Amino acid sequence: LLIGVIYRLPQTLGAKSEMIEECRENYVDNPFQLRMIDEFYEKYTADSAIHWYTKDCFLYRLLNSAFRTQNIDIIFNYHYFLTDLFKQLTALHQDQFGDKTGKLKVYRGQYLKLQELEKLKNNIGHLVSINTFLSTSTQCCVAAEFSGNGEHQSKGIESVIFEIDIDHAVQRRPFARIDKFSANKDENEILIAMGSVFRIEEVELFTDYIWSIKLVLSSEVKEEVENLFSYFTQHIGKQPSILELGVLLSKIGDFERAKRFYQRLLVELPSDDIDLGVLYNNLGEIYRQQGYLNEAMEYYKKA
Repeated sequence: LLIGVIYRLPQTLGAKSEMIEECRENYVDNPFQLRMIDEFYEKYTADSAIHWYTKDCFLYRLLNSAFRTQNIDIIFNYHYFLTDLFKQLTALHQDQFGDKTGKLKVYRGQYLKLQELEKLKNNIGHLVSINTFLSTSTQCCVAAEFSGNGEHQSKGIESVIFEIDIDHAVQRRPFARIDKFSANKDENEILIAMGSVFRIEEVELFTDYIWSIKLVLSSEVKEEVENLFSYFTQHIGKQPSILELGVLLSKIGDFERAKRFYQRLLVELPSDDIDLGVLYNNLGEIYRQQGYLNEAMEYYKKA
């Protein structure tokens, strides 16, 4: 849901400036990265989003750090760029796979903490949602180079290769070959959009040092995912789409995150947005449930 909200937010110069400021604060003592940030600010265009995401620089590192923590406030700071990245990937997907059927097998090598590997082993047959843009390759040998070949095993970190089967006909999120746009031209790279959902099919030792994790997206998995989204819809109700995440957070009692989400939307949305009335009402309802009746009344009046 967070992903869907981010892609609907307006891209303004203020949003770009806010993102740049966030980046500079994180690299205030790194002259090289600060120069890269300045270059991004001056030269970035929407059709260079994939190139910048695949570049070994500040943007990739900060984005993936934000994705790992799932910090709503930080992720929102990057929505200006994330929207462009998603749009460019969607356009490429349509060009490359829009009318095609069939399956695609891709690979990804990386490190995993031992506890994360154990969690996957204990959830075989269950669904896993990818909370980042996933860089993969059509070549297993390329993925193996990124797996580390067990070099950090003594530190509780495992080398893994994900083998991912994608059915063109049922993938909900876009994926595409990005070789022409990537900063890494020779990796036969397929980029998969964040929010993609797969089933964990198998976790087994591939070599003495590398684990193989098989993920699959098929029509059966698609049906499970759609049932899950239907469940959320039934429990959230018929709210405007951009507000759904806040409604869900409220439903599960996470009022503080719901408030931060709504208050962030108040900053991002234009003053004439049709969702503002419902947003104020939802904030009022949160404060009422927390027992802050005066604050609740103020938001109800604004609604």
